[in-house]
Amino acid sequence: MNLKHRLKHLRRKLRIKLLKIFGLPSAQMIAEKHTEQLCFATVNELKRIHNINIPLYPFRGAANSSLMYLIMRALTSYDFKNVIEFGCGQSTYIFDAILKIKQNKFEMTSFENNEFWQKQVQEKVDTPVTLAPLIQTQVLDQTVQFYDYKSKIGKEKFDFILVDGPYGVKNYSRYGSLNVILENLADDYVIIFDDAERWGEKQSYLSTVEQLRKKGLKFHTRLLEADKHQFIIASEKYRGVCHY
Repeated sequence: MNLKHRLKHLRRKLRIKLLKIFGLPSAQMIAEKHTEQLCFATVNELKRIHNINIPLYPFRGAANSSLMYLIMRALTSYDFKNVIEFGCGQSTYIFDAILKIKQNKFEMTSFENNEFWQKQVQEKVDTPVTLAPLIQTQVLDQTVQFYDYKSKIGKEKFDFILVDGPYGVKNYSRYGSLNVILENLADDYVIIFDDAERWGEKQSYLSTVEQLRKKGLKFHTRLLEADKHQFIIASEKYRGVCHY
């Protein structure tokens, strides 16, 4: 399965590079730009409807419009109990804002390994952003760097998991999140992997799907493709998120 997906990933990159030589965008690039604009417009509409008055900037390494859209629509459409995110930033501002309008109807846990960025975000939100160093972590047959999170969450169960950190690497990027998913996943859940267009993240979400199937879980998946891609895994209760 990994080889099949790897070849597909490489073919896509080669096709885009060849078109760039002639100054042409691919059909997929055009579609992604269109989706990004639609998501940006919808984010602004959701902000208006729910009276969310925070500045959001979908540029560079920050959350793009499709990720903002997924978070805002999911959290305003469903009642989640326990949310965890890996990697703080604009997503944290959105979680915090929705937590306030929902009047503390869900618990929020956020991890960040960059001290400067953790302080920047924590100053602007009421939800706790935990500074967690990266440590060597064993995940199945791989040893990777991931947050030192275990003492903070114990045996808590999470029904909304956002994987957007730490900083991406070439292979098995953010793979440590798989331990959290296998050990701390609620019976009903939504999992979102950001930056899903990158090979390292793709390895992580494909392994997650494989391991959840081995556990006998039934779920739905969707790849949302805009300026960045998000891969969504949702249980039956939250399958609507896969149709966003």
